[in-house]
Amino acid sequence: MIGKSMKATLLVIAGVIILFFAWLKVTAHLNHKAAQLTAGTLSGEISAQESEQKIKTIKSILAVIDPIGSLRKRSEIVKSSKAMEIEVAFAEGRISRKEYEALKSGRTPPPLLKPEIQGWEKKRSFERMASGEAVQEGLSTPSALAKREKELGPAIEVLIPKLQDSDPAVRAETAEILGKMGARQALEPLLRLALRDNYAEVREKAARALSKIGDYRVFDPLIEALKDESLDVRAAAALALGYIGDPKAIKSLIQAAKNAKDGEWDVIRKVIIALGSIGSNNKEEVDFLVENLQNTGNPALRKAASDSLIKIAKAPALTEAGQAPYLIAGLISALQNDSPQVRNIAADTLKRIGGRQVIGPLILTLGDKHNKALSEIEGMLQGMKDDGVFPAMIDSLKSDNPVMRLNLVRMMGDIRDPLFFDAVVRMLGDGDKDVRAATISALAKFGDPRATGPLCDILINGRDMEIRIAAAMALGETGDSRAVGPLVKSALTESPEGALVPDIGEMMIDVYGQLRLAAVDALRKIGGNEAITELTEALNSENPKVREMAAQALDNLRGGQ
Repeated sequence: MIGKSMKATLLVIAGVIILFFAWLKVTAHLNHKAAQLTAGTLSGEISAQESEQKIKTIKSILAVIDPIGSLRKRSEIVKSSKAMEIEVAFAEGRISRKEYEALKSGRTPPPLLKPEIQGWEKKRSFERMASGEAVQEGLSTPSALAKREKELGPAIEVLIPKLQDSDPAVRAETAEILGKMGARQALEPLLRLALRDNYAEVREKAARALSKIGDYRVFDPLIEALKDESLDVRAAAALALGYIGDPKAIKSLIQAAKNAKDGEWDVIRKVIIALGSIGSNNKEEVDFLVENLQNTGNPALRKAASDSLIKIAKAPALTEAGQAPYLIAGLISALQNDSPQVRNIAADTLKRIGGRQVIGPLILTLGDKHNKALSEIEGMLQGMKDDGVFPAMIDSLKSDNPVMRLNLVRMMGDIRDPLFFDAVVRMLGDGDKDVRAATISALAKFGDPRATGPLCDILINGRDMEIRIAAAMALGETGDSRAVGPLVKSALTESPEGALVPDIGEMMIDVYGQLRLAAVDALRKIGGNEAITELTEALNSENPKVREMAAQALDNLRGGQ
């Protein structure tokens, strides 16, 4: 049995251990917070005054619980940050060497120069000063880049050792700044240190930085970074490889996306963006993008895939060649997806690509009787008028495929462009009855008075009763009063003996009765007194059947008004 004194001793020891670990946790948290404040000041996210106040509070706490190590550590970080700013000011030529040396030695700078150096008050972040206008103006020539590197040499020399700083926030910030500076002198340290850092954030910033330095030696390390345990690092490496733009990265990028675990959508999205940046129209690349275009579970992936496919299609090499066969074929296949959302985005992608390379494949899809994207295709064709699609549609009316002719005529009626009118009129003589019926409906939509004559001719002289009925209905849609006479004549048509025709099953249909009803309904839509006048005169006909039909038509006509 353990005595009471032993138990008390053990409890005290346990309490001390708990307090020790709590102390470690609190000091670590405060140290990390101070590092974040310092990094925020460097990047311009936090004002110097605000940062200084907060760090002062942290220092006072640390002075009590950790009076030796932490206080000294924070002082060193702040001092090194200010030293970096002095280096940049000198590199940018804002201070002379004499002034630079005075500041380095700790002496007070001249009054006129002090505001330039104390960039904290102006929120001039180290990042902006280090890269700033130099990156914006584009260092397109080796001499310009060499000159810039020489100017930034002192600042780069200060930064590189910071890749080994004990604070991961400082290391991450340093890697990012070196990348934006395009510092080739930092290539080896970034590869050897930052890209292998224990902290994922540092590796992520290093991957981004390496892509901007512009040296092929970064390619293999970035490919290896696609296997990193951190999804943020993999995503950054993917974007970096896209920025480099070497097609050799395509297979590794696609594999990285396929290896992504559930929920790691950002890795896949960044791979998609990278493939669009590479833009080689490689079949494997396009197939992967089209596959994600049809991903019904993630709109962000569909949008990214669409943007990348458009970027590939607009690439100079493909634009000059005038074709992107893998890409167009993949998008055409996506038009038949079961999801309306996928069809819409595939159609929108094709429309945004535009050009003659899209027109032919699009029109060919109209020959498929199982086409699921007719409405989307119609919108695309209408939006591509300036690409010469309308003449191509008219030419395709010569197709031997009646399904294609039918869909084209319907679309022409919906679009109602005057360019189509004469071509649609010619389709009244098509050998396929469904095409002729669709043509009649299309003509009614044009609102062109020239349609009344051909439609009236079909109404009176047509041999196919269904086509005549369609003509009567179309004349009602035109609203043209010139159709009243032929419609009245049709409304008074007497059914010949044996006019009943068999329908599907055992039901019988009076087709002449249907024609009369269609004619009366068309007269109602056209309106006016002319139809009533003619039908009233028909009440005096010697034929009792005509008188009966005229009375019925008048009742129907007046009842519908």
